[in-house]
Parts: sequence; C-alpha cells; structure tokens
Amino acid sequence: TWTIGKYIPAYVRRYPFVFAENEENLILCIESEYIGEPGEGQNLFESNSEQSQIIKTALDFCKDYQAAMLQTADFIAFLKTNNLLVDQQVNIDMGNGEAFSLGGFSIINRDLYNELEDDKDSTISSAYRSAMHSHFVSMSSWQNFSTPLPTAE
Repeated sequence: TWTIGKYIPAYVRRYPFVFAENEENLILCIESEYIGEPGEGQNLFESNSEQSQIIKTALDFCKDYQAAMLQTADFIAFLKTNNLLVDQQVNIDMGNGEAFSLGGFSIINRDLYNELEDDKDSTISSAYRSAMHSHFVSMSSWQNFSTPLPTAE
C-alpha cells in the first residue's frame, strides 16, 4: 500500500500500462501478470469497440510520460555536453551506529553551472535553468535520509 500524500514516481504510477515501440509507432501494452481472472477488473473496450475510459486515461498518461522521458533525455544530453555532471557518493550515518554508502549516481556541479551561467555566450533555456535550480534545492533533502522513520506500535 502507498502512503497517502507521498510522491509516487510516474514510472510506477503508469503500471500496469507501458508503451512498446516499433519502427513507427508506440503501442500501449498491459503487463500480462497484472491481468486477473475472467470477470474481474474493468472492460478495456466499450460494447461498440470504442476505448474505455481506463484505456483513454492510460493512453494519455503514457503519452505524457513518454514526452517527459524525451525531454529528460534532451536535458541529460545538454548536461553531458556541457560537462556539468559529476559522479557522487554519499555516506549516511543513521545516528544509531548504522551507516551506509550510496553511490553510482551523478549530480550537477554547482561551480561548473555557475561558470556556464556567467558565460555571456551561454544560452541556457529557462526550462533547463529551472530544472537545475530544482536539482540544487532537492540536494538539500539528503539530510532527510538520516532521519529515522517512525516505528509502528
């Protein structure tokens, strides 16, 4: 069960639907393991063979997800082209004697970003600038990883 009010990534929210891609089209697919027994669930098509609301909603959500994924790929290409990404590792002390290390990810180097921002010839789009500022704000949340979760009683 999901906790109400907590962020759930779109990658997870689109389940059980996903796009498959061939040379020309995106095809809406359903995870076969998700389909239940006959008579359970909702119809995917209306009696007149039109798409049901669940299919229309899933299709719209997956289209939006696909568009965001392509925008993200373009943004990552921009970051790589401008050498703004640096590998990172975080060591987290849980405060109870336990610690762990998290690695294998990259962050935007703020100093390199500032240099690019100061470059008069640089043309950083407002969307990319906004995304990078959001990233810097998000970086301040690392401290939350060491805050213990409440225990169930």
